[in-house]
Amino acid sequence: MGKPLTTNNLSRTGSLWTDALKTVKIRINPTTYNLWIEPLIPASLEEGLFTVETPDAFFAGWVQNHYGEIILSAVRSLDSTITKVVFSPKKHSDDLAGGFESFGSQKPASLPYSPKNGFGVNLNPLYTFENFIIGDSNRLAHAAALSVAQSPGTAYNPLFIYGQVGVGKTHLMQAVGNFIKIQVNCKVAYLSSEQFLNEFIESLQKKSTAQFRNKFRELDLLLIDDIQFIGGKEETQREFFHTFNALYDYHKQVVLSSDRPPKELKNLEKRLVSRFEWGLVVDIQPPDLETRVAILNNKALLKNFPLSSEISFYLAEKIEGNVRLLEGALNKLIACAGLYNKKTIDVKFIEEILQDFIRKQHEKQSITFDMIQEWVSNYFNVKVSDLKSARRQQSFVFPRQIAIYLSRIFIGASLPQIGEFFGGKNHTTILYTCRKIEDKIKNNVNFKEEIERIINKFKQDLSKI
Repeated sequence: MGKPLTTNNLSRTGSLWTDALKTVKIRINPTTYNLWIEPLIPASLEEGLFTVETPDAFFAGWVQNHYGEIILSAVRSLDSTITKVVFSPKKHSDDLAGGFESFGSQKPASLPYSPKNGFGVNLNPLYTFENFIIGDSNRLAHAAALSVAQSPGTAYNPLFIYGQVGVGKTHLMQAVGNFIKIQVNCKVAYLSSEQFLNEFIESLQKKSTAQFRNKFRELDLLLIDDIQFIGGKEETQREFFHTFNALYDYHKQVVLSSDRPPKELKNLEKRLVSRFEWGLVVDIQPPDLETRVAILNNKALLKNFPLSSEISFYLAEKIEGNVRLLEGALNKLIACAGLYNKKTIDVKFIEEILQDFIRKQHEKQSITFDMIQEWVSNYFNVKVSDLKSARRQQSFVFPRQIAIYLSRIFIGASLPQIGEFFGGKNHTTILYTCRKIEDKIKNNVNFKEEIERIINKFKQDLSKI
């Protein structure tokens, strides 16, 4: 154990906090740490009471409930006289979403065309590695993209990134471009497959194919978004095949994105599919709740519109999966806050102005808690009352967890709402249950298959209603 600290010694308090965070960081995933732990500030240590300052009251409650024991254990390992850690909201923190004089005023600048910057769709300077939020859903893709940016043409060539719309593929691709374009005499091009097609067709019409080929084959980095759209276009595929070969042979980097992996691309020549798999194929999954909160906070700050923890958490919980939809909701919130001169943003205001966004996310609201609980009770041969109870027998615990998990993914209700329909359980218990299922799905193949069977059976039975 470390020696007791002198009370009111701010320097020693800060030192202890810094050392304690080394332990905390090991026990918490990076996204969670960056979102919930980094903003904490050690305030005082007095008579065994360690006070830590948080951005607001919601933040304080969340950290206390989810990470309080981890933090207490870490500080006590350094000073055994500490008996309690208290999380106290910063004074005057209630106006985080109000009092902004020029919110939304920062518009992303476009990079002008130059031989150094490249051509095609301009790179967005806001799409950098520094402001890309890393989570479990995109960690591998981020690491691969950064490696490519640091060692183009040698690390992974080509780099093929796939995932559904709005998960961050374009951000990562342009981050590679923004990183590499600062190199002296480095030629970078970022464009969509449609633009590549249009430029190729134009070169055929103007009989300038030689110029077209030179333009692309002299690049140091070629970034093509949505490569799936060249499927079925034989001439374009043939031209891209030769462009790819020329760049690859000279160790120039190629980065491609798609909505699916190479083998699933339709009407694409086998030789192209093969080349797309030469380097590294990585996917990006829809972000989880904590990653969505971090993404939302980051985008809000970039727009000079900071959100309180409660509001950012509420939005991220209501709008799942698609980051673009989340950003669209934020943009509407910013516009309406200015239009109605709102100094403080609350949940009621959000529900009023963002009802379309929330409705789009939950069009399946016709599935009710009663339906799920009834189905689960029949499937596992237990009573509905057992699903709502606190009984800890395994024969009840697993069906209850499944019912909660199905409610989360099929109804999309908030954590407190789900808890209310399961015997008044608090939102922390519901969140813990869902995470436990999700973690087990990731780490246990047999369990994953079992959950998939349950979900498929539920869908089948639902379709018969």
